[in-house]
Amino acid sequence: MNHEITLSNLWQQEISSALNANKFDLLDWQEVTKALPRLAKEDEAAALKMGGKPLRDAFWAMYKANPLIDPSLGLEALGEIFREAMQTPGYEDLRRACDGDMVAAGLGAQMLNKLLADIIPPATQQQMKAAATQAAELTKSVEERGELNEIFDSLVEQMDEGMKQELQAQLEAAQRQAAQCEAAYQQAQVAAQGDLAQIKATLVSQINQQAKKASGEVADQMAFVRGFSEAAGGEPGQVSLEMAGEAMRLLAYNPHLKHLADFLGWAKRTTRAAKRRSKKGHTEFTGYQAKELDPSHLASWEYAAMISQSPLVKVDFLSRVVDGGVFHRHYRGDEAKNKGGMVIVRDESGSMEGAPHALAVAVEWALLDIARKDKRDFYSIPFSYDYHVWDAQAATMESVFKHLEHFYDGGTRPWPALTAALNLIDAGDMAADILFLTDEAFGSPTAEFKKALAEAKLRRPVKIIAVVIGSRTNQVDWADKIISLSDLVKEKARLSEVFDLMV
Repeated sequence: MNHEITLSNLWQQEISSALNANKFDLLDWQEVTKALPRLAKEDEAAALKMGGKPLRDAFWAMYKANPLIDPSLGLEALGEIFREAMQTPGYEDLRRACDGDMVAAGLGAQMLNKLLADIIPPATQQQMKAAATQAAELTKSVEERGELNEIFDSLVEQMDEGMKQELQAQLEAAQRQAAQCEAAYQQAQVAAQGDLAQIKATLVSQINQQAKKASGEVADQMAFVRGFSEAAGGEPGQVSLEMAGEAMRLLAYNPHLKHLADFLGWAKRTTRAAKRRSKKGHTEFTGYQAKELDPSHLASWEYAAMISQSPLVKVDFLSRVVDGGVFHRHYRGDEAKNKGGMVIVRDESGSMEGAPHALAVAVEWALLDIARKDKRDFYSIPFSYDYHVWDAQAATMESVFKHLEHFYDGGTRPWPALTAALNLIDAGDMAADILFLTDEAFGSPTAEFKKALAEAKLRRPVKIIAVVIGSRTNQVDWADKIISLSDLVKEKARLSEVFDLMV
């Protein structure tokens, strides 16, 4: 039997069958490397520096969240550091961000492995690798000696004297080899422990600080993964490994989306806060109003009149019901809000390239998340000189890929896209809000757009919210609400106004 010396023995499941636990752990690792192929490659690269299977072991630490036990040969010094690091708030934040989610654990493992590679000096990494290599050699020699012992004990009675002497010589050679391996291992281990002992306090402190930061990065990247899955029609909160793998590949290789994960995490947190504020508004009592009967909000004296046994009181109550004059408790936020669809008209001109484009897409996806949960229609219309319409209701994995990878990188001509948005609302007979996001000068509106806007407002309460980057607010005086920013990324906090209006 081949016993591989790795960090995996630091995190074992505490169940009756350790063998079965290890099999399940290996299956988990195989599954996550299918979704995130870079894990296996980075694990091989890390092994060349430190020995063992660093990324695989970090994945198990993030995913299983089991207590630390006695480390195996060659890993005692690193195990001691991890015992202390795993007690820090930063490490616990990272583990909590990954616990129970295979993809998140894979991302956490990548970050933890990179963290160790960055903070452990190269010379110390080489000492660790030497200790792990010597430990593996020691284990192998002990196994070979054990196998020879078994052969000698089981066949000694059937052997002739010459065979006994030959086997005895092999056994003695194996014992000498094991002793040499033991000495080499002890020497390498002392060197590794000595190097790590000198910097242990610093390493634990750095793991604490950087792991806390990494926990936020994991959360933001998982927001992208879940957003991708939901945009492709997946169930909220349920992400398949295949979908997660596609999302991470898209995020890794698309230059236009390099900032999207960070921005999406922020945008989703902001929309959820806006949603909570909207709901809280319905709990703030402001007084009484007379209106048509709604038993759930009846004033206490009106409720008493409704169930009264007195004929005079009942007649008076019913007559006021007919006239719509029954008093009800009124709460802030009871005013009707437009819970219709959303149409995002988003600038993809060349000046939006990079972080502004990623932030605009993050705003779109955060609103899509709300629309999915509220079962509201959702459309996105990216534009430059040209435009196209993306229908979230008909989205597939392929269409999500195309939508996220798309970037026009041209000039700014918004009127056809805005007119298309109004026509879309009209054709679908929707009550919908339009979010218009741009950073370029584009002149006065066309006659076609002005006519479409006027007609749309006659038919339904369509509302246009314009986010304008720069000082060109006079060009969007036709919008119902204008949010003017000098820099989209630096002033992204002001976009909370958008979420308050849209959700």
